[in-house]
Amino acid sequence: MFASMPPFKPSFIEPDDAMADDRWDDLRVAALCIGVQAYKGRDALGNTVRDAKAIFDRINQLPRCRAAMLVDPKSSDEIYKAVREQFLKPLSRRPPELVIIFYAGHGFQVDSNLFLIPTGADYRDAAGCQNTCTSHLTVLKWLKEFLDDPAK
Repeated sequence: MFASMPPFKPSFIEPDDAMADDRWDDLRVAALCIGVQAYKGRDALGNTVRDAKAIFDRINQLPRCRAAMLVDPKSSDEIYKAVREQFLKPLSRRPPELVIIFYAGHGFQVDSNLFLIPTGADYRDAAGCQNTCTSHLTVLKWLKEFLDDPAK
């Protein structure tokens, strides 16, 4: 199904226009699909971007559901910008009933903390990963900050 799909460039992809438009208001479901395949010093993962794109496409076909996509973020700062500034901030005006963050790529676990690994992360040891990767607990904190705050 995706054999003829051109390779993605690292970017934040929206289905049509900017996130700030009114098509992101009054949603049942909003999703950010993250696919990471081009890791520094490693062979590319074969299906991660295709998997994220499949979820992205399907969600955008459903009524009152919208998805955006992030491909090959190079750093935790790029994940931060995409999740907080490009995805959650516009949604905070009128939070949807359900927010999905779909991640396909490498990750690792330290105790009960899971980390999303961007393409440029230092993954040689746990300390390097913790300093250059994004914790799932941090992502959950951002969700709570933007979508559970009744003052927004």
